[in-house]
Amino acid sequence: MDYFVAEYQRGRTPHPCIACNDRLKFDFLIERADFMDAQFVATGHYARINYDERSESYSLLKGVDSHKDQSYVLFNLDQYKLSKVLFPVGWYTKSEIRQIAINANLPVATKPDSQEICFIPSGNYREFVQDRIVPKPGNFVDSSGNILGEHPGIQFFTIGQRRKLGVNANDGNPRYVVDIDSTDNVVTLGPESELFAKHFKANKVSFTKDYPDELVLEVKAKIRYKSSQETAKVIVNEDEVFVEFSEPQRAITPGQPVVFYQNEELLGGGIIEKRLDETEFRDTTSQPVSIEA
Repeated sequence: MDYFVAEYQRGRTPHPCIACNDRLKFDFLIERADFMDAQFVATGHYARINYDERSESYSLLKGVDSHKDQSYVLFNLDQYKLSKVLFPVGWYTKSEIRQIAINANLPVATKPDSQEICFIPSGNYREFVQDRIVPKPGNFVDSSGNILGEHPGIQFFTIGQRRKLGVNANDGNPRYVVDIDSTDNVVTLGPESELFAKHFKANKVSFTKDYPDELVLEVKAKIRYKSSQETAKVIVNEDEVFVEFSEPQRAITPGQPVVFYQNEELLGGGIIEKRLDETEFRDTTSQPVSIEA
């Protein structure tokens, strides 16, 4: 919860499920399992793990049910964690799992899917954040720096937002949040066209297998759970990771995950740090030798 609030205070959009998986579900539970001499930790994620005897390595695969696949939130799992985890429901569709639960007379067999953040059952994240941060008003500006109005606090906004801005466009065209600057407490608004970009930098990147510190990967990447996978190049240069999409993507949002796939396998992922224009991208990336994943 502290992480969730702090990210909004920085003008970013957090993903609490990934933080929970990283800090609680796997690190803590695997440590606890080792302490208890338990062989595995099993969770209900819709994903699959495959072990290849020839390479003696584990692969993290999408769940059978493409509508419920949760591999997106599991990119922090390394080889050791994959060796200690079971995802039994990932080999079934959600309807098959419900039928198994009905046959077993489980009271939750027909329980609706949860769509809310577990620690905000009301679904109103703005209220939750406002109770923990004193909002600091600032300016709405356009991409040229012209002041368009005043906002109540950057924590109430996210990249791509159109509704509840409180600013009317004089030309009748809708405005969207295209940038949030926590240093100057400024929210930049612009037309939808300004939301599209091809390049960004990511941090806290991890891969499910061991790769060299410098490489280029050709992948299918996605920047939100419900978005489609798009062709991208991932450039890893020690601790810095840069992503270049083949086609511009809408609302690349700092604080949200980016994940990398090849076919059914999830290779890894990270957290979007900031969007880059093409000049910034070319100036800050090197081109190490490309390898096959």
